[in-house]
Amino acid sequence: MVNLRARANVLTSRINPNISIGYRRYAGRTVNPDGTQVAEYDPQTPVIAQVQSLGKKEVDHLSSLRISNCERMVYVNFQLQATDRVAQTGGDLVVFEGAVWQVEAILEGWTGAGWSRGAVSKQMDSPSA
Repeated sequence: MVNLRARANVLTSRINPNISIGYRRYAGRTVNPDGTQVAEYDPQTPVIAQVQSLGKKEVDHLSSLRISNCERMVYVNFQLQATDRVAQTGGDLVVFEGAVWQVEAILEGWTGAGWSRGAVSKQMDSPSA
């Protein structure tokens, strides 16, 4: 299968260079004795990503899903995991621009193609990077 993202990235990275970001995969939750839940993440690893602003089409799509806090989209060469409120799972974390961002929605997820595009929101009180 052809990785179309890799081909497109040759052109897009000329205008908006790829950057190294930190990546932490969501690893589940633990429940404290008082009943509070704490999200757990795998250790941070560096990955190369293409970070872009959200366009009107993406903002409109996310608004229709009642997701209004996303500010950027991230392209990576693997499958991201987003927040899933029904399954009660958290989203992966990415670290760039001096902040921690949570993957809130998968805008494009091509499991067999080796890449995905996720909408991310900046975390105010986030797990340490």
